Amino acid sequence: TRIPAKRLQKEILMEFKRRYANPASPLAFATPAGDVHRFACLQSSKTRSASDITIVTQCSIDRLPRLREMCQNFDGCVSCCVYVPPSGLVPEFLSILSPFHSEVEAETRCKLDLQLRQEADAPGHDGLYPINALRNVALDAARTDRVLLLDVDFALSKGANALVSSSLASLPRDAALVVPAFEASARLPLGPLLTSGKAALKDSKEVTPFHTAHFPKGHLPTNYDLFFSSMSDYPTSYQHCYEPYVACHRSTIPHYDERFRGYGLNKVSHLLSLSRTHDFVVCSGAWCISPEMEKSNAWERIYGGGKDPKLAVKVQVLFDRFRGELEEVGPKRKGKERRNTTESKKKADAVVAIDIPLHPLAKKAATVARPEEEAMTMAFNAARLLAFGFGAAVVVGRAFGEWGVGGQDVEEAW
Repeated sequence: TRIPAKRLQKEILMEFKRRYANPASPLAFATPAGDVHRFACLQSSKTRSASDITIVTQCSIDRLPRLREMCQNFDGCVSCCVYVPPSGLVPEFLSILSPFHSEVEAETRCKLDLQLRQEADAPGHDGLYPINALRNVALDAARTDRVLLLDVDFALSKGANALVSSSLASLPRDAALVVPAFEASARLPLGPLLTSGKAALKDSKEVTPFHTAHFPKGHLPTNYDLFFSSMSDYPTSYQHCYEPYVACHRSTIPHYDERFRGYGLNKVSHLLSLSRTHDFVVCSGAWCISPEMEKSNAWERIYGGGKDPKLAVKVQVLFDRFRGELEEVGPKRKGKERRNTTESKKKADAVVAIDIPLHPLAKKAATVARPEEEAMTMAFNAARLLAFGFGAAVVVGRAFGEWGVGGQDVEEAW
């Protein structure tokens, strides 16, 4: 039976998903160990106040300009973990970070602590950015009780340290204080937007609520209309895929799941975990803004022009597994949120249930002798060749032969 190449790609991806979802499968979600370096010269010597907020963040070396702007507009503390690639040399990174840290210490009121994390350059390393592992290092290194989980591209509004700290202190310890997030045109200087008040944000045609245009689930529950009109903090309900930037008491925050690497659901999963034990309250007096940024390499690998669809499948399977593991831990503290999560789970299961049946060519992957992921990658790439018009039977047959499917079978299928 002849089937379109794109359909075969989809079927191979579904088989890929089924194998990752099978606990007995040798396919696994890697969590490479890393060496953490804390140098005294990268720790702030400034006195901390008991009421200080510590921003917990992470970055690669190319994001240091964004970290500098974050510190220039904040008089609290920042704990940042800097990524060192497996092939990088720690002394070289230290030679860059040491003068950078000295300048921030001298030129700003911020108290900046830097840590470095590096994974071994071992065979088979996935090359993915270990975003949640970096976040955990920064969280563990925070030296105040009150912390704000924030991405490095953001800068906070004037007075946010005192305002966020005061609001958090007035709430129960199991509260998560949402700091509304905005995105500004790259040509706009952030300074005036951080000092001119909420009215300027609302009136500007070049400032929008963060990512609500292409991922509204992420921040719409913040209720930006209410934020602009409210003079006091207000509660909001957690909804599936809500991923606000929140301030909490450090001891109440679960660690990030380090299986999430690269782009996709790394923060959504953490907020889902946090929602089991915390109520969400929106801060009416502070906000954060990021300039429009180019898509990261991690985003490009999953959703860009040269994307690898298998990565997106792996992320979704991991999230489904993560959500199931949360349910196994025990009931949530808030019944309404539990019902929302269950409804989302049923919807996801239904999508899988109505998918097309596997073609025999995809089913034959079970006979492969090569490492499963490598073999299925070859099969997927072979189907991709067909989709782009490179349908030479010898090329495709050879690739599928490596997958454990005879070249003759492939030729007959087309």
